[in-house]
Amino acid sequence: KILKDAIGKDLSRFCVPVYFNEPLSMLQKVCEMMRYDFLLEKAANEEDTLIRLIYVAAFTVAQYAGTQFRCTKPFNPLLGETFEY
Repeated sequence: KILKDAIGKDLSRFCVPVYFNEPLSMLQKVCEMMRYDFLLEKAANEEDTLIRLIYVAAFTVAQYAGTQFRCTKPFNPLLGETFEY
């Protein structure tokens, strides 16, 4: 019902309920993407261009490993959204 009422409205004025957010900040979410940075380091040290491309592709795909069951958005501290237990 909440999303149904938001159709066609200005989304900057739309209040999202807290349970739509996951208990992470945007910075934590971005840092999770760099969990597999060792693949980029291996790619930088590789002489063979094909193997280098494989390492970069593996880094790109590996970023989705932690988001398999996530369908919520992180809290955005720039908008004043915070998470407290």
